[in-house]
Amino acid sequence: MLAPEVHELLCRLQQAPQVAAAGWLVGGTIRDLLEDRAPLDIDIAFAGDLTPQVKTWAKEQGGSWFWLDKKRNQSRVIFPGEGLQFDFASLRAENIIADLRLRDFTLNAMALPLTALSENLTGLIDPLNGRKDLQLGLLRSCGTTVLSDDPLRILKGIRHHALRGWQFDPQTADQISRVATRLPAVAGERIRNELGQILASERFLPALELMARLGILECLFPGINQVELRQALEPLRARITQLEERPLFSFLLHRQIEEGLSCKAILILAVLQQRSDCRDGVSWLRCSTRSRSLLGVLGRGPIALDHLRDCETSRIAALKLEALGTDPVEQLLFALIHLDYGDLDLAAAQYIESYRQALCRGRIRDLLDGREIIALTGLASGRIVGELQSRLKAAEITGEISGKESASRWLKQQFSD
Repeated sequence: MLAPEVHELLCRLQQAPQVAAAGWLVGGTIRDLLEDRAPLDIDIAFAGDLTPQVKTWAKEQGGSWFWLDKKRNQSRVIFPGEGLQFDFASLRAENIIADLRLRDFTLNAMALPLTALSENLTGLIDPLNGRKDLQLGLLRSCGTTVLSDDPLRILKGIRHHALRGWQFDPQTADQISRVATRLPAVAGERIRNELGQILASERFLPALELMARLGILECLFPGINQVELRQALEPLRARITQLEERPLFSFLLHRQIEEGLSCKAILILAVLQQRSDCRDGVSWLRCSTRSRSLLGVLGRGPIALDHLRDCETSRIAALKLEALGTDPVEQLLFALIHLDYGDLDLAAAQYIESYRQALCRGRIRDLLDGREIIALTGLASGRIVGELQSRLKAAEITGEISGKESASRWLKQQFSD
């Protein structure tokens, strides 16, 4: 049932003019309630435009309101302190029954009037028998055109399969196979957000295999070979599962690179990119500059890790990782999931910890700052100073330098020679 704080907020929302008689809980909120989950993401549909009432309610209750899609009259209110999110949208048809029939899958096509919150779901509106399909874990489309109306719904279904294990009924699977070719026309950022959740899930491999069987994967990643992909991803999946057992690696793999894309999703996306004809960093996904750069680095393939086997100090470990260049932590993770380096997992974790602790404003602190180098060498400030600092770090890694004093001696020797 609804958490007490959610119930209280909804009761206060009903007090706004016209809201109670024209509002319904819909979508994932109903699924959660039917499965005895306490939803924290609340979906509400309204007849007409009740945006002014929603904005007033949000302000009075201490929430933050903003548009999701002004053209479609979709908005969101978040309560960060309580971890709650309310999404609002106007009906897309003349009444709630007609609106539900326009939705994607039957288990998402149920509604509960706001006036029935205290009636234990006895007022449930279920015109397409979605409750039974939910019990069966069956993804059945709401009609013959709902997937072609918005092809992104195909990936939403795959996301349900990845996160919950729900299966498509045969007729819906046939619809998907026919509509899949329309997916590339969907806005890249919408695809990215769905695909990111699929790739970040524990069941990403069976989800990708299902996408391959239904012709979805070829539409998104032309030239990809299903058999070769399975051979590549099965050991990768096992390694990711192994790494996720360590708290540090689990944290790193699941942290967000950008909205909709975790580090884990990026790593798998890089594999898909490598094994398809997409050599442009999958620009069609409209990723951020950060993600595109990371995909470009990973596109060069996994790095060798033999040099991680011996390390004297945490600073040397940090310097070795920094020497990898752009995105060294992600490069290290990419190598770990690709190759059987199980015996190096502990060492890799120590390297990453050393690197993260040593970072200062995005880089490892130099033994000698620019002013000290200028004083020792008589050089003018400029690019050469930065190059010398890089050479000093390289000398640290090889053991030629062991501290600030030896760095000064080393630098003087370079210039005396």
